[in-house]
Amino acid sequence: MASDDIHEQLSADRAVAEPFLGREDLLTEFDQFMARATERKGGIFLLAGEPGSGKSRSIEEFAVRAENAGALVLSGSCPEHSSFGPFRPWVQILAHLSESATSPEQVRLFGNKQNLVHGLLNQPVTPPVSTDSSGIELMGQRFELFQTISSAFVQLADHSPLLLTLDDLHAADPSSLALLLHLAGFLRRHAILLIISYRDTEVPRKSAVAGALADLTRQGARRYRITGLGESNSYALTEALIGEPLPERWRRELYRQTSGNPLFITEIARAILQARAEGDGTLLVVGIPLGIQEAIGQQLDKFS
Repeated sequence: MASDDIHEQLSADRAVAEPFLGREDLLTEFDQFMARATERKGGIFLLAGEPGSGKSRSIEEFAVRAENAGALVLSGSCPEHSSFGPFRPWVQILAHLSESATSPEQVRLFGNKQNLVHGLLNQPVTPPVSTDSSGIELMGQRFELFQTISSAFVQLADHSPLLLTLDDLHAADPSSLALLLHLAGFLRRHAILLIISYRDTEVPRKSAVAGALADLTRQGARRYRITGLGESNSYALTEALIGEPLPERWRRELYRQTSGNPLFITEIARAILQARAEGDGTLLVVGIPLGIQEAIGQQLDKFS
């Protein structure tokens, strides 16, 4: 079986079989946060952690729980590369609306979605400054666009709770941060919930992202730092991914190598499946693949 097939097999197996393990405290925090929507209140939940710690997987679980509770969930993520241009996560959220809207009212409220997306895509890459009349005009146009988008979210939330998820905020461009902070001012009075994940190891102290996080914290955002899984949950996740029990003698070594990091566990599971597909019928312990060690190590070294 080719390596691409292994990747597809593991992805498919995870989608069906991977349990959401060892996050009871986090789920309790989220359920308390979600309860604000039933009181017609909004809020912000900041989910921090190192690479591979399970932030994106947690957001997926939150989204399912929110949808089951009757909320409309819209998602976006910040790209690691600036070549995507400004407002990428917000463009994704607006595009996601057309897939997620279930009622005629939701569709009607964002009937001008294409105009909003067009407005974002045509904004200057660098936020305007009021140094001359043209800068003041551009700032005015941007403010009006932000108001229109925020007002549309408010109208959606007036009909049903609205959950917006923003993944990888550490990579956000300044314009996306500006729209986020603008929208945050509307949350207290409306059932709009924002869940934001970011790698706290990749947020320099004096960066624009650090400033935005501090601003959101001053506005009452909840903070939660997600860490690795415990030993028993690390074993259970590995066994769910590879489809068979781990021999007892290998369990401690698995935890020593991964420290419960779900990404490391997934990579080890992938390597086990690869070895199995290449003809080794026995389950073998393999180290964390060198490539994933180097990639994560480089990210963590940036700001150490």
